[in-house]
Amino acid sequence: MALTEIADCGLQPDRSVLAMDEALKQLERIHPLKSQLIEMQYFGGMTAEESAAVLFMPVHVVRRELRLARAWLHKEMAR
Repeated sequence: MALTEIADCGLQPDRSVLAMDEALKQLERIHPLKSQLIEMQYFGGMTAEESAAVLFMPVHVVRRELRLARAWLHKEMAR
């Protein structure tokens, strides 16, 4: 079967991706640092140590903020 024979193949966005995008936008509005750290880790591949060095922050603060950000995102995605 050719891809052209499959109706709307790939045209529907994945709802979980859209929900994650919206949650990240909301996180950015209310907690800009947490949002930045999530982006640095998950999209930039940076470690907590690397993020701390770039942001001139203690690594324990970065780790705490990342834990809080992940918990917040988890809660938002569970809705």
